[in-house]
Amino acid sequence: MQGGRSDNSVLGRWGGSFRQDAALAEGEESSGWESEVEVTQSISIGRRLDAGLHALRTAFALALSLPIAWLCLHPSIASFRERKFRVVETGTQTVVSIQRRLRCRALDMYFQVFSFCAEEEFYLLALPCIIWNIDRVLGRRLTLVICVGLIMGNLAKDVFQLPRPASPPVWRPAIQEAVDSTNLADFGFPSTHSMNSVSNSVFIFLYATCDPDAWDGAAALKLVTDPENRLWIALCLVYIVSLSLSRLYLGAHTPTDLRGGLALGAIWIACFFPVSAQFDRYYLSTSWLSLKLLFAAIILLLLNPQPRPPTPTFLQNALLTGLVCGCILGSRHFEDIGDVHMDEFGNIVALRDARLLAQAPTWLPSAAHQVQVSAQAWPRLALVLRTILGYIIVILLRVIAKTLAIAALSLLGISIKPKVEEIKPEGRSSKSGKGKRKTPRRSSKRVVRLLTRDVDILGNAIVKVTVYATLAWGITCFVPIIYSCIGLGSSSTLSQPSS
Repeated sequence: MQGGRSDNSVLGRWGGSFRQDAALAEGEESSGWESEVEVTQSISIGRRLDAGLHALRTAFALALSLPIAWLCLHPSIASFRERKFRVVETGTQTVVSIQRRLRCRALDMYFQVFSFCAEEEFYLLALPCIIWNIDRVLGRRLTLVICVGLIMGNLAKDVFQLPRPASPPVWRPAIQEAVDSTNLADFGFPSTHSMNSVSNSVFIFLYATCDPDAWDGAAALKLVTDPENRLWIALCLVYIVSLSLSRLYLGAHTPTDLRGGLALGAIWIACFFPVSAQFDRYYLSTSWLSLKLLFAAIILLLLNPQPRPPTPTFLQNALLTGLVCGCILGSRHFEDIGDVHMDEFGNIVALRDARLLAQAPTWLPSAAHQVQVSAQAWPRLALVLRTILGYIIVILLRVIAKTLAIAALSLLGISIKPKVEEIKPEGRSSKSGKGKRKTPRRSSKRVVRLLTRDVDILGNAIVKVTVYATLAWGITCFVPIIYSCIGLGSSSTLSQPSS
C-alpha cells in the first residue's frame, strides 16, 4: 500500500486521491516524481456490518488516543490535534535552526548511523544474532518489545494524523527516505524511533540487572542509585539521546514528535517489563496458541485505522503482527520439541520429543559430533558460520513463503501490486489568440498514479503476515534446531531457561 507524504499538504485530508507535492496544485515549478494514490474499489460486507466495523474502529481509536490527550491535559482529541498542529509549525522552524547551526559531514554520518539502528533492516540483522548467539530468551522478549511498541506507535500516528516537518524548508539527506522503513510517507506523531530508543535500551538494561518477577518501586530505585549500574545508565542515555536527536537533525520529526515517542516508550516498558516473564510462561504453556494468535491478529488488523489516502503503517503493522505471531509460535515449538543436543556417545537426542529425529540419516550423528568438536575448538569461527548459515536459511524461507503466498492469492484474482499509470505533464498556453501555443508546464515532472483496491491491500497484508510469521518462526525454531542437529548449537542459547 502506497502512502502520501505527511507534510503540510495532508493535514487530515480524507478520501479520493492525493498528490504528494503541494506545489503541483499551486502551479509552481518543481522536479522529480510525484505520486497520487486512489482506492478504486472498497470492500463492503453489508451496510450494517460496515457501519458496525466503523463504529468499532472509532471506539478503538478513542480508547487508544484519549488517554494520550488527557496525559497532555487536553479534554478531547480535537483540541489536542489543534494544539499539536501549531506546535508542528513552530517545531519545523526549530528543526531548520538546528540544522543551520549544527550541520556538518561528521554529524551527518553519525546521526544517519544511529537512525538506522531503529530501522526494520537493522532489527532483522541484530535480533537473529541475539537469538542464535547470545540469549534466545532476551532475543524473543526484545522482539516483542520492539514489534508491539511499533504497532502502538503506528496506530497512534494514524489516529492523530499529525504531519512531519515540511521539506523544504527542512533539509533531509537524499538517502534518508530510501533507508526509512516507511519512506517517511507516514504521519509524524509519535516518533517510533525515539519510542524504541527508550524501550529497547531500558529493557536490555533491566533484563541484565534484575528479575521481572521481583520488580517493584524499591527495585527500580536501587537500580538507578547502584554505582555498579552507572555504565549501563550512561550507555542507555547515549543511545536514547543520539537516536532521538538523529530524527531532528535528519528532518524526520519535530520536537513534539520526539517528546511523544519518549513518553510512550517509557510507559510501554514500565507496563511490559514487570509481566514479561509471566507472559513468557503463558504463551509457552497455553493451549490453542495458534488459534489465539490468529484471532488476535485478525482483530488488530480489522480495527487498524484506515486513513484516506492510505499510509504505509497498515502494511507495516501487518508485517509486525506476523513477526509477533511467528516469534511466539516459534518459541513455543522450540520449547515443545526440546533441546536437540549430543549425548556423551556422540548421538543426537531430544530432551522431550524425539519424533523430529526419527528419519535422520545414519551418518548424521558422527558428522555432527565432528562439527561440535571443531566448534568447541574454534568458537569464533563457529559463531560466524552459525550466523551466515542462519541468514541463508531465513532468506530461503522468506523467498519460499512469499512465492507461495503470492501464487495462492493470484489464483483468487488478488494482486499485491497496485496498477500504475504515468500521467505526462499538461502543457500551458504562453500566448493568447490565434498565436496561442502550448509549452510544457514542467518538463521534468511526471505523475505516477497508483490505483488499487481494498481487496488488494488486504491481500498485501496477508502476504506480509504470512511471510514475516514464517521468517520469525524460522529464526526462533527452525534454525536453532538445524544448528543442534549439525553440531553448531550454542550452549548459551540452547540451554537458557525459558522463564
